[in-house]
Amino acid sequence: MRNEEARRQGNGGGASEGDHQDRAEASFNPSTKQRTGRKPTLEEPVEIAKFWKNRKGDAVIVALTSYQGYNLVDLRTHFTNKEGKLQPTPKGLSVAVLRLPDLAKAVNAALKKAAELGLIREDAE
Repeated sequence: MRNEEARRQGNGGGASEGDHQDRAEASFNPSTKQRTGRKPTLEEPVEIAKFWKNRKGDAVIVALTSYQGYNLVDLRTHFTNKEGKLQPTPKGLSVAVLRLPDLAKAVNAALKKAAELGLIREDAE
């Protein structure tokens, strides 16, 4: 009963707005733009695969990366600049690494269905 009265008066019986804000600030360090108390993150992206998208010099690069403390798998289109180097475009997909098994399952299902429909050879890699 006492906690209920304190809650009604806004001075106890539960976490205050300030408590929530303190916890949120403790879990994100704005100076490093990193979440704290999380799994390890990557200092640099790790390129996993690269393949040419077309004959214009566009490529798709699959990489593991970290952004603001989140570990991601990034599938991104890159274009070849005037110097002949690949640069990323906004076109792509980034998902949490924890969703990687779901992404792999979806891509494998698409591969199987494309083979069933005769869009690709079944032995294509």
